[in-house]
Amino acid sequence: MAVGSLEENLCRDIASWCSEYIIYCSYPYVSNNCQKTCQVCKDYADGCEDKAEWCPGYKAYCKDVPYIQENCPKSCEKCPQVGTGEPTTCRDRSSRCSSYSHICYQDKYLNFMKTNCENTCRFCEGDCGIAEQRKLASASSVVQGESAPVGYYPWQAGIYFDGDFLCGGTLIDRTHLLSAAHCFYVLDRDDLTKYKVVLGDNNKDVNEGMEQRITISNMTLHENYETQTYKNDIAILELSIPAELNNFVNTICLPDYSVELPVGKKCFVTGWGKTSVISYTSNLLQAELPVVDTETCATRNSFNNHVVTTDMLCAGYNNGFTYASACHGDSGGPFQCEDPDSKKWFLYGVVSWGSPQCNGLDSYTVFTKVSKYISWIYKNKT
Repeated sequence: MAVGSLEENLCRDIASWCSEYIIYCSYPYVSNNCQKTCQVCKDYADGCEDKAEWCPGYKAYCKDVPYIQENCPKSCEKCPQVGTGEPTTCRDRSSRCSSYSHICYQDKYLNFMKTNCENTCRFCEGDCGIAEQRKLASASSVVQGESAPVGYYPWQAGIYFDGDFLCGGTLIDRTHLLSAAHCFYVLDRDDLTKYKVVLGDNNKDVNEGMEQRITISNMTLHENYETQTYKNDIAILELSIPAELNNFVNTICLPDYSVELPVGKKCFVTGWGKTSVISYTSNLLQAELPVVDTETCATRNSFNNHVVTTDMLCAGYNNGFTYASACHGDSGGPFQCEDPDSKKWFLYGVVSWGSPQCNGLDSYTVFTKVSKYISWIYKNKT
């Protein structure tokens, strides 16, 4: 019997409408009637199977034991991608992904496409959110805070304009940073040679040997950014060459578009901004701030025509004595949280605005809420 006939008999669609319903494969009725389209059949096509029945129980050893990798390609997620013959954990799980590339970043289908078409849609993240140098860190404040230990935030970027420090940024893949639109709105964006990104830095006034200095090849500010209200205060910068990932430079993970941080959740803001209204810092600083609900934040931060919207995220204290806050120069930098299960760090906010006096006693720090812009981010970095 020919291979094609075997595949057709053992792995086939029962319904004629299957090709049009691939985005609904998560529904049992569709997956049961469209086994081939939804790729829920046994892997006859690519021949990627474990050679031993004990493989699923030894997945934890895949990374370090070659014998396990060789005998357990499916359990170790080392199956070759169709058409390349190369082992990879970043692959499309459907042969029809290219036909659905136009819906990769639509919120309605985003989770499905991330699961089934990660290669076509360029969702591969690898070891994002891992800080190899990280150990237990004590909370500190960006205003009169202590220095962040070297390598604790390897996705932190410093952005320079004409040789002067401008804003912070966050590395989301090897060639793209997220930052704040207000950092660049009034500056020359036609001559990108004036900009430089520094990765792997801790003390920005000392050459520590871990730094990577890279120019910018493209810059995209959100098309609906509002200068007066800071709505849609987000920008993507494309690096001229890919960053080299190591213990001091790595990417951060992006959250799903539907994620909402619970009120009171404590996460870290980092940056090289001012430690007072007049004094800048040389060392990267960190501050642990709790998330605040939108209504409370809107009441306390009602000044200078600023409006707190659901596309923003607020964090800080209102206890009468803690004035931890982001400050001038921290703009564009990350508000990041560690996932307790995966131990990976995720980018939930981009520093946008707050107290003009950098005083957490009179207002909260406001961030652009990254989860609200996931579709926009993917569309503009492809």
